[in-house]
Amino acid sequence: MTPVPASSDQSVDLFVRKRFERPTAGMPTSAQRDVEAVRLGATVARTRSGYTVISFHGEIDISTGDVLEEILSNALSASPGARIVLELNRVSFLSVRGLGLMLDAHQQARRGNGELALVVDEAAPCARVLRILPTEAHLVVFSTLSASVSDLPA
Repeated sequence: MTPVPASSDQSVDLFVRKRFERPTAGMPTSAQRDVEAVRLGATVARTRSGYTVISFHGEIDISTGDVLEEILSNALSASPGARIVLELNRVSFLSVRGLGLMLDAHQQARRGNGELALVVDEAAPCARVLRILPTEAHLVVFSTLSASVSDLPA
C-alpha cells in the first residue's frame, strides 16, 4: 500500500488525484477512447431476417458510457425502424448510466417505429441489475437470442 504524504494539503491533493483519477487521464482523447473501448467490446451482426444483434462484453459504466452511446446511436441511425437486440450475457458490470442509455435508445427506436430488446440469461452477471431496477416495464428482456429474434415484431 502506498503511504499518504503528510507534508502539505497540496501534496495530499496531488496524491489523491494520482491514485483515483481515470487511468486514461492526460492521454489524447482518441487514445482514451481506445482504452475505454477495450473495457467494453461489441460485435455487431445482422440476421437474415433484418435484426441487428449487438453482443457486448466487458463493463458498461461511466467511463465506457460514451462507447456504448456511440454504438447505439450508429445502430439506430443506420436505418429507420431498426430492430436491435443487445446481447448482454458477457457484460460483467452494468451501471445505471448504461441502463439509462439503453432506455434512451429504446425510446428512440420506438419513435422511429423500431424495436430494441435485451438478451440476458438469468445467470449473467448483469441480470441482477435488471431484476433490482424497474426497467422490465420499459425494456423487453429475453433469456436467449433465438427467443428475441423470433418473438420481436417483424
